[in-house]
Amino acid sequence: MSDAQVFRIEQRYGRAIPEQHTRVEAIQTGVCKGDLPVHDDPLRYSENNLYTPLTRQDARGLDVEGYGFQARIDLKPGFHGQLWGENEILLARSIVFENYLRTVAAYAALQRRGLFLHSAGIVVDNQAWLFLGRSGAGKTTLSRLALKQGADILSDDANMLLPDAAGRYHAGPVPFAGELGDVNKDARQDYPVAGLLWLEQDDCLECADLPPAQQLARTMACCPVVNVDPFRGEKLLDVIENLLKQVPMRVLHFRKTDPFEAILKAIGVKTDA
Repeated sequence: MSDAQVFRIEQRYGRAIPEQHTRVEAIQTGVCKGDLPVHDDPLRYSENNLYTPLTRQDARGLDVEGYGFQARIDLKPGFHGQLWGENEILLARSIVFENYLRTVAAYAALQRRGLFLHSAGIVVDNQAWLFLGRSGAGKTTLSRLALKQGADILSDDANMLLPDAAGRYHAGPVPFAGELGDVNKDARQDYPVAGLLWLEQDDCLECADLPPAQQLARTMACCPVVNVDPFRGEKLLDVIENLLKQVPMRVLHFRKTDPFEAILKAIGVKTDA
């Protein structure tokens, strides 16, 4: 990588590089300049009106294509990647590098029997609570409420769950954020996962159980990229089932006006209030 690329990437993602590789081992990625094909279709990288790079999976890994870049991620015999781009500076910007990094994170988590979940991660009493839901369900809204009450936010957009040596799932800070931005820049610690909540905006505040089939389907819906990979589908299903045995998903009906203390009480967290 050039000095300019290293500078931009270290500015944005430097805090995510641990002093010691305590969570996962390093994954090698090569970065190269290359001529890319020109596509005139403005909807080529669009899904549900959102920018979505194309992925083409195969038995050994996958190819990724988006604005200004192409990539190859090989999963076996070893996990490594290759990233190509025409523009040196564009390659280091979020529209390229972060989309590539999110794809790597999703597959790296699955390789280690973990999950990369589209979710809000909120720390309460040194435990991580993951709030999942459709786009616009309230992940960022809930994160803002929690932040105002002094809670640590792992991310309001995507979180990585990995098992420890005993198989218990933990979540830690990741360099990905939604509308809330990067509000937890000094975090390094992992937290045991205490709960998974599916968000439903409603006219009431209550937490309820979900049937197992709905738990599985909703968790899978929040696993970007890997949930459309036919070659890794069986493994993904197995990992999700294992997670839900430890931490069943419930549904949280809430209003945007509900205080965060009331939400904590609804999900079973004791507070001083």
